[in-house]
Amino acid sequence: MELELKIADENDALLWDKVVESSSHGTIFHTWKWLKIVEKHTKCRLYPLIGAKESTIIGICPVFYQTFWGIKRVESPPPRMALPYLGPIIVDYDKFKQSKRESIYTEFIKNMDKFISSNLKPNYTYIALTPSLDPRPFKWTNYKVHALFDYNLNMEKGEEAVWQNFDKPARDHIKKANKENICFKEGTEEDLHYIYDSLVTRYKEQNKYVTVPEKYLFDIFNNYYPENMRIFIAKSGENNVGGIVSLLYKDTIYFWIGAAKSDLKVASPNDMIHWEGMRWGCNHGFKYYEETGANEERLCRFKSKYNPELMTRFTATKYSSYMYLLAEKAYTKVFKKVYGVLFK
Repeated sequence: MELELKIADENDALLWDKVVESSSHGTIFHTWKWLKIVEKHTKCRLYPLIGAKESTIIGICPVFYQTFWGIKRVESPPPRMALPYLGPIIVDYDKFKQSKRESIYTEFIKNMDKFISSNLKPNYTYIALTPSLDPRPFKWTNYKVHALFDYNLNMEKGEEAVWQNFDKPARDHIKKANKENICFKEGTEEDLHYIYDSLVTRYKEQNKYVTVPEKYLFDIFNNYYPENMRIFIAKSGENNVGGIVSLLYKDTIYFWIGAAKSDLKVASPNDMIHWEGMRWGCNHGFKYYEETGANEERLCRFKSKYNPELMTRFTATKYSSYMYLLAEKAYTKVFKKVYGVLFK
């Protein structure tokens, strides 16, 4: 029985989200609405691929296609959308024995790759897998595989256990913030403006630029708040001094954006915001707190003090020729710098 791929449409939206919801590797970024919002705010075309044998769905994978500087690109996820990962979802992945899991997963990836190469004919393909998803089927399909890392904090034992697992300096920072009357509140749409503006300011100080479109953030807000999004704000008196945007999906709170360095001298509010976000999660039945991106030493010094577990995930990359590998490196080194100068 051969696996067949089709491109999903709006009639498949409910079925698509059911697959995402039921899979351990399905994330909020895979949900139909989120994918369509990404398509709206990029110059990409979304190809939501469904693989099935007869009427039984085997897996899904959203990929985005665009032509940039004459280079045809297929990406999952596309850049500048604050999406750490996307990639395939295999139905019942965790229920299969290893041999069947590898067989079904590899068949899906090989068929997906054949569809991409035959129909989209990209010069560059990039797929970022969700944490713990096996990268080997991509390697067996001639992709280059690269490891990345995230932090995931288990909150199942409750807020007291989470608190006691913090490094002492982190607890001291939070206690100091409380003594300085820095308080915590849940934010609103107005506070999302504050978080975005604070990131823009902080990036400018480092001669960098915020790549995520503001209109995109508010489109996500309008579609996902409050059920799947919360904004956590630190205040000193009447002034906002810090804030983060967290996403809520299944049993996990995701620290998504925010936590720009504060100008407040007496105490740092960011440790307190994360702690209050974790407390909120514990009190609302969430099991995990995920901090994406544990790859840079400087950032890891901040994130690791909450004593999270290190998680591994992988990216898979393929080029149609060596020339496009060089072109991609040139894009990374040159275009991003030029873009920053033009739009900072």
